[in-house]
Amino acid sequence: MSDANSNHELLLRHLDGRLTADEEARVAEVLRTDAEARAFLREVAEQAVAVAELERTEKARRGETELRVVSPGESRIRFNDWRWITAIAAAVMLLAGGSFWWMRSTPEPAQIAEMSGPLQWTGAGGHVVRDLKVGSVVSGGTLESLSVESSVAFKFRDGTQVTIFGPSAVTIPAQKQKVLDLRSGNLSANVARQPAASPLIVHTPTADLTVMGTQFNVKADAAYTSLSVNEGRVSVRRLVDGRIAEVPAHHRVVASIDQRAELLATQPSPPVNHWHSNLPAGAAYGKWQMKDDGLAGCLRAEPLFLKETKFGPLLLFVTAISASSGNAPPVLLGPDARFRIRGRMPSGGEVSFGMTTHFPNGGCAGKYNTSRRIEPGGPPDGSFDLELRLAELSPEEPRSPRTAEGLTIEDCWLLTVHADKGLELVSVEVLPN
Repeated sequence: MSDANSNHELLLRHLDGRLTADEEARVAEVLRTDAEARAFLREVAEQAVAVAELERTEKARRGETELRVVSPGESRIRFNDWRWITAIAAAVMLLAGGSFWWMRSTPEPAQIAEMSGPLQWTGAGGHVVRDLKVGSVVSGGTLESLSVESSVAFKFRDGTQVTIFGPSAVTIPAQKQKVLDLRSGNLSANVARQPAASPLIVHTPTADLTVMGTQFNVKADAAYTSLSVNEGRVSVRRLVDGRIAEVPAHHRVVASIDQRAELLATQPSPPVNHWHSNLPAGAAYGKWQMKDDGLAGCLRAEPLFLKETKFGPLLLFVTAISASSGNAPPVLLGPDARFRIRGRMPSGGEVSFGMTTHFPNGGCAGKYNTSRRIEPGGPPDGSFDLELRLAELSPEEPRSPRTAEGLTIEDCWLLTVHADKGLELVSVEVLPN
């Protein structure tokens, strides 16, 4: 049987309500892409209407109405149920008028536009894919950036682009409306103007965000959602009590699980060029340990196993610190900025330091990193005090600016590869010159 004839029979069985879920999906695709199939249904509609008129005028002389649809090279397909005929006529006239329910409900695909570091996609039925590529479709499942060094951007047909970075997970349902569920981590979005009846929605553990068209950044975990709006406006509903805040451009808001906390859009403080880590509050990855004196502590590197990377399986031991949590002012990197990193690693070895950056007006700018060697034989406790110049950090992605000068820091990390060197991070400081 030819493809055209197979489609004809499939379409007629669809109107008779005798298709499986997979066949219904095939019908939607055929009607979206095949003009001949739509023309075939219009012809069926015309025949159905003609038969209906015949039945009304000659009902007394007719015992049964027979609709015959003949496909080229195919035997006649006969349907004798008048109620079935009128269902065809109504459905196909809807088609002729250009209102296709299957086209209105067709999911809008999201495709990977940019990617860096280890990623994971969990699709329908729990199928896991790790060898993602630019152009891979990521609708109907959960996309994860697995490491502090990871980031991935996906794009919709209307130009809306969403980026997640660092350890983050977002679910992207297969549906027409853009609805995202940011389970945890960091998300940045440039959103094209959306239909009034179909805004972009972002769910987090503590808030729902409604977006018509804007640029915004959001960070979420189980306790709070921090939103910064750089263009347009975003509506935020706090889940714990249902309170709503409208967040205009150049404002931010924090929606936490504490309903006693104020839900108020405020302008961020002016950027600073000097920053000191706030541990343990700012810890993003690693295990906080207090020392015996109860006064000093450190962030102990925790293992992170990456099954598939371009270098093969990698075992990392990672510490990471957030530089933009809560209502902290943005940390702006000047041309002479320096990083001072204090920690301990008794056995010595190579460490990798890196950071995630944003443009001052919003949007993820990329990741920058460099490596240094800690020589053994230093102080008995293995303490070290590194100083790095901004110019020593290189971009991980070609699209990023050549230098991080003029960008703001979202987070930073210090890690070792393959072996647990006993890395402990005490503090990170940004010095203006």
